Amino acid sequence: MEHKKVGFIGLGDMGRPMARNLLKKGFRVTVCAHVNRAPIEELKALGATEVKSPGEVAAASDVVLSAVRDEPQTDRVMYSESGVLQGIRKGSTIIIHSTITPQYCQKLAAAAKEKGVSVLDAPVSGAKTAAEAGALTFMIGGEQAAMEEFRPLFEAMGKNIFHLGAVGMGEVMKLVNNLVLFGNMAVASESVGMGLKAGVKLDRILDVLKASTGNSWVIGNWETSTRLKRDWEQRGMAGTWGMIHKDLETALKTARSVGVFLPIAGIVSQTDVSTLFPEPKD
Repeated sequence: MEHKKVGFIGLGDMGRPMARNLLKKGFRVTVCAHVNRAPIEELKALGATEVKSPGEVAAASDVVLSAVRDEPQTDRVMYSESGVLQGIRKGSTIIIHSTITPQYCQKLAAAAKEKGVSVLDAPVSGAKTAAEAGALTFMIGGEQAAMEEFRPLFEAMGKNIFHLGAVGMGEVMKLVNNLVLFGNMAVASESVGMGLKAGVKLDRILDVLKASTGNSWVIGNWETSTRLKRDWEQRGMAGTWGMIHKDLETALKTARSVGVFLPIAGIVSQTDVSTLFPEPKD
């Protein structure tokens, strides 16, 4: 694996620390020029090579990792005149870290196969803190042999690696995880809000829940969740809560495609973010 040249596209809150960890583990990484110079300059200082387009990233790499926001951005990265599929070489691999529909990944895999290129979908969980610590969870769809070939790459960025089946199944699992998480966020917020309104202190509510059957990742990471809310208030749909709503809509679309109804997820998708994660008013 050490000889593999890695291309990384999408240097946001998750992609930037993921690429940083690859460089720190000795991988040769090529990144794509972007108007936001901060992550580019940081990664170049660690040894990354900068090129002008996704197609040039692909041409310089044996494996291309894409961690962009959504399907429209993935379209531009993969299918444009200067996109990955124009520059990629036969025998290379594309790994999708974005949370998108399994059907999209399957169509991309079919298009890539015509060029002799394989595709893995490998969405991640753990949020920014796990990305920075190299402790992400990877949910992977695609050929198991391909996953094993790139296991050292995944291990450089994470600590939990799961193979879920054919292309697209990693995305299915990520949507399942996010539905559980977002539903818990909504219920936990309402419940804690009731306790606050009735007069119990926030630290006491959280202490009891952490020691009781109501405990969850959301309760254990309450401050992280309140920061996500503040991010929304500052950046709107460009922020993390915008990504959450995008993922909810992706899950609902995927559920419809397999004939499953998600009434609770539908309610959560309409939640007013301003009502979530109440903070005590002194």
